[in-house]
Amino acid sequence: MFGIHIGKTLHTLEDSDFDALGVMSEGMTGSDISHVVNEALYEPVRRIRGATHFLREPTTGKYEPCDARTPGAEAKTIADLSGDDLGVPKVTAVDFVRVMKRAKATVGADELKQFDDWTKEFGEEGN
Repeated sequence: MFGIHIGKTLHTLEDSDFDALGVMSEGMTGSDISHVVNEALYEPVRRIRGATHFLREPTTGKYEPCDARTPGAEAKTIADLSGDDLGVPKVTAVDFVRVMKRAKATVGADELKQFDDWTKEFGEEGN
């Protein structure tokens, strides 16, 4: 489900990351997962907005946020860069973990059990 919601957005997640997210999201609804993905997709923007140092990527020539201790890091903020100078950082597994730590399932386990019981008794179509 995470892969469906992330779509064609550039990311660094691997199959094992998606598997781990599946385990972490136990008890969450599709809507909850959609919300988590939307929040995770915004994490690179948060990194850019809060960055105090940027590194110029040699292959693209674009600046991406980095830690101040990164070799080659330049002390800059987003205000120092034009839109043409700024690279688009990929969404990472760390972004998803950060969001999952503050995410909450909107449906309780008891409600899910009631739904499962109803489905077992009446079927998915209510027949």
